[in-house]
This record gives sequence, C-alpha cells and structure tokens, in this order.
Amino acid sequence: MGSKERPLLSFYGGLIPPLRHDLHACAVRMLKCDDVAARQALFTQIAPNEVLLPYDRSTPGVLILREFKTQDRMNSKLYSRSLGNELTAELRVSHLNHPRDYLFLENSTGRPYTHSGFAMYARRTLLRLFERPCTLTLLRQSYISHMLPYGQLSITDREQLARQMCHSAQTQAHYQWISPKASGFTQLDS
Repeated sequence: MGSKERPLLSFYGGLIPPLRHDLHACAVRMLKCDDVAARQALFTQIAPNEVLLPYDRSTPGVLILREFKTQDRMNSKLYSRSLGNELTAELRVSHLNHPRDYLFLENSTGRPYTHSGFAMYARRTLLRLFERPCTLTLLRQSYISHMLPYGQLSITDREQLARQMCHSAQTQAHYQWISPKASGFTQLDS
C-alpha cells in the first residue's frame, strides 16, 4: 500500500469501475469534506480534474472530472463519483508517502502527464508489473468481462455502469469478451 503504482492499479484494477485515460492531469486536494467545502471545491477548481481526499478518514474521497474524452462538448457536464473507502485509503497512504499536487507525475519533469504521456506511463507500468503487454483499455474490457456478472445485470444496471465508466451502453457491450466455449462456437482444429 502506498507505492506510486498502486493508485494506477487501484483506479483501473476493480476498486471502482475503471475510467478511460482521463486521470493524466488530475490534481489531489486534501480538504474538509462537509457539504460547504465540497460545494466550494466544485467551483474553485485548481485543475480540470481533481481527487478530493477528506481529512476525515471515515468519509470517502470524490473524483471530479470536468474534462474527459466522452463529455458532450455542446452540453458540458461535471462528472463526479465517490471513490469508496478502500480506494480513498489507498490514495491517502500514497499521498502521505509521496506528497504531490497531482495524482500522477512525470518522473523527469515533476509535472502532470499529458493525455498521451499518461497512456505511455500506464503501458510501461503495467508491462513492468504484469511482465506482459497491457493497456488501460484492456483492463476496462477485462473489468466488464471477468470481474462482473455482466450477463446477469439488468438493462438499468448496465446503463448505470456505462455512465460510471464514462461511455455508452453500446461501447460497453463491445467491451464484453465472449469466450468461444461460452458462446457455443466450436473450436476449429488446424
């Protein structure tokens, strides 16, 4: 707990439904998370995307996205979600062990990643940890295919999950992997 890699694995490894690569320039703020402080934080942004970590250890943190890939440019909306207690605890320990203003920083410059830089950082980190090529998209697809009883979710639950992952229900359906055995297709011998 508390390593520089753990936040990446925590966000994309199943503690919450994983997002796209939208955490590249995500600021981290420790604050008092009562209603007034939370409302003020929404309006006094220090970065387009932020993680708000409460001083109160019993209160889960909040992720706020103001800029993300699938947002409607014509009808911009704020995306926020609770991080849950486990992910909040993970981020708090990481932040205490490695104090910083942003969730992920480039080692060479100490600045937040660009969108493409974050994708490369994630690929390098996942390759080092899993010893095989892996991407955040692959983890998102794996979450839908293997970590959930996706086939047993109601349409309403699937739509809610799609909103949590910042994509459409159609995109989500494309993410689901179906094994040949489960689909009834027979394996062709070569």
